[in-house]
Amino acid sequence: MKKFIAPTLCAVMALSIVADAGSAFAMEDSKQQAVGQKAPGIMVISNKDSDEETGIAIGMPNPFSECNSLQEAEKQAGFKLALPEKMPEGYSQNMIEIIGKKMIQVFYENGEKEILIRKAKGNDDISGDYNEYSENKTVAVGSLRISTRGNHGKVSVATWADSEYTYSVSVGFEEEGLDAAVISDMVSGIR
Repeated sequence: MKKFIAPTLCAVMALSIVADAGSAFAMEDSKQQAVGQKAPGIMVISNKDSDEETGIAIGMPNPFSECNSLQEAEKQAGFKLALPEKMPEGYSQNMIEIIGKKMIQVFYENGEKEILIRKAKGNDDISGDYNEYSENKTVAVGSLRISTRGNHGKVSVATWADSEYTYSVSVGFEEEGLDAAVISDMVSGIR
């Protein structure tokens, strides 16, 4: 009996591995299927967060919801976000998004360059920037202690927290960053 159980279990495991490998290729095949039709190993039930050409769901749904104004974002998130009165020259507000009642993020653009300001409940680093930087400093801006990261004397990421919220400013363009004084001016206007 024992001699029969071990080979049977091995066969079942091998078949399940082969079945999983087959379903990995089913996504490519599913591009040929219409929404609601069954593809090998995949049932497409929605085209929300999907590839625009095929209507096929790809990856995880986007957790961000776009808002038409800061006031709308604040109402949906359940907290306020004060933004800097002055941004670096050439930057204009491009998009405002929320993640439920957890976070508000505001994008500013200047051509290919981007600045992202975030505020969320808690005290974790919410920058989303996991790059390695040669310069990591802590600076004071008013009564706040700001952690900055960057290269070549420029700041690419600034993070800080108060008693209830955590904040970040991220500069999203190649190795350039911004001067510490510009970041400090922006940070002093964010609440």
